[in-house]
Amino acid sequence: MLLIEDDPSIRRFVSMALDGLPVQLAMATNLSEARSALRDGRFALVLTDLMLPDGSGLDLLQELIEQRPEWRGQAELAVFSAGVNDEARARLARWGIHRILMKPVSLVDLERHVLECIQLPAETASLAPPPDEAAAARQRAIDTYFGGDHALFDAFAGTCHQQFVLDIEQGDAAEAHADLAALRRLVHSLKTVLLTLGHPDGSALAARTEAAAADALPETLPLWHELRAALRRLIEADRPG
Repeated sequence: MLLIEDDPSIRRFVSMALDGLPVQLAMATNLSEARSALRDGRFALVLTDLMLPDGSGLDLLQELIEQRPEWRGQAELAVFSAGVNDEARARLARWGIHRILMKPVSLVDLERHVLECIQLPAETASLAPPPDEAAAARQRAIDTYFGGDHALFDAFAGTCHQQFVLDIEQGDAAEAHADLAALRRLVHSLKTVLLTLGHPDGSALAARTEAAAADALPETLPLWHELRAALRRLIEADRPG
């Protein structure tokens, strides 16, 4: 399986989710790395994000469909995204690509989709016990996205807290260089990560920041500062365990 995803937290989530399954996972962080991997190897499943640092995952899928038709029979092609608009869905449908995994995806759904694509029996998945009833957002996130596996959630959350430090640095650098495109990519990823961690309010704030950055609105930087402060609080106060 080849995962094409620029966000390190999402890559870690997928890697941890598939750990123990009979799946050999390769990763690419951009289109250039993906094209190199596709030249050098063969994959049963290519799962790509759409918003990548050097272009759109749709461009890569179009290349595989139109320029390398042998891939259509060799690999299952699928999209992994936090948002797919009607135009993108229409293009995917024309190419015969109907499998779209929406971020954030649950551990159970991710395992099921991967096993279906690489044609392994679903019973090989190491699924967690049925989720318990929970009121807290953090518990709902564990149940919804991690199959009730507290240890997996804690491990993922720990790496995310470390990544938040780097995210803040990247956001500050984007602000210093007036690079709203870079800031938009950053908060686009944070939108999914925060929801996966059980912080719907933070995710909604990241979504508002993304929308403001897309339109270059004057509230973009104040929203980023608010999100930045929220990340700082999570680093200090919302540690796993």
